[in-house]
Amino acid sequence: VAPEITYAELSGIPIYSIMNAPEYTFLNQVAGYDDNNYSYTMVTACIPPDGSIWDTPAPVVIPVPDDEPGRTYEVQVYSTLERNTVFVQRGIPSGGQAEVYNLTPGDLCGYQIFAEEYTIQTDEGTQYINPRLVVSESFCVRSYEMRGIRTESLHNVRDLGGWSTLDGRHVRYGLLYRGSAFDGGGERLVSDADTSLFLNRLGIRNELDLRWDTEIMLDGVSTLSESINYLRIPLKLYLDFVSSEDNGEQLNQIFDMVNADGPVYFHCAIGCDRTGTVSFLLLGLLGVSESDINKEYELSSFSIYGPRTRDSAETYYKEMIEYIKQNSEGATLQEKIQNYLLQRGVSPEKLEAFKAKMLE
Repeated sequence: VAPEITYAELSGIPIYSIMNAPEYTFLNQVAGYDDNNYSYTMVTACIPPDGSIWDTPAPVVIPVPDDEPGRTYEVQVYSTLERNTVFVQRGIPSGGQAEVYNLTPGDLCGYQIFAEEYTIQTDEGTQYINPRLVVSESFCVRSYEMRGIRTESLHNVRDLGGWSTLDGRHVRYGLLYRGSAFDGGGERLVSDADTSLFLNRLGIRNELDLRWDTEIMLDGVSTLSESINYLRIPLKLYLDFVSSEDNGEQLNQIFDMVNADGPVYFHCAIGCDRTGTVSFLLLGLLGVSESDINKEYELSSFSIYGPRTRDSAETYYKEMIEYIKQNSEGATLQEKIQNYLLQRGVSPEKLEAFKAKMLE
């Protein structure tokens, strides 16, 4: 039975960050970018020099008691936002700990620790001791942080929610996820455990695949599950895509998909370039600052796929942004992106529906 939690308990309860140290340093301790100067980046200074990969979020760590050697414990975690028990781990030895991943920033969680059933030998024979509750506490996940998603088989996966907008709102969590592909090289890459994570925990109902014909294993159906609403749009990247005069149909398809009911997972092969192109347009339309859009793009630098930087002379990322600025009307980047999309034939109704879905 999930512990009863009230918001009155927020006073004085622990608050945990789920961002790993390099990403936290980059997003919270590095100043914002100069929107008029794309000659530098600040992400490379935050990447560990030993080449280690840091695209996995930090866990919430729950220690179990260490006063009974030989005892094992069970930990259960209940999420208020998900209205469900989201974590159960059994057999944790005395003095050990549970590591809880993929919680949502702003969530108020309750956890319970049970001393597990065990047997003892007495003069009267074997006696069974029932599990007993030894700890019942609450904690909160720090609000409006970048939410990375821990998987065992994919990389560079994160929630697009949490970013603040220039008008004081925030992008909702749990609706748009970006990352790498579920298959590659003719093989299924997503594990059974991650399939359950995407379908049951994250609730993915729609998949937007940005890859070309030669990159896919199945055509017209999701590798994740046949039940998924799947759409593939072979996309160019960065400047090549936004400067194309005939991308109106693709843009309309993108907004049809991101406006669909339920959470959406969009990806290319590795979740960096074509995925980054779509993320730029979506976050820009929502009113996220140009500096934060750059930072969101550069988070892929912490993955196994290597640096993605705003100052790169190879990717044409900065040229994409400059194209929008120079060729669309508007006083802000948000207005310029909106006018660009309208010029390419995306209806005002689709754009407003996306904003209504994504902003709080």
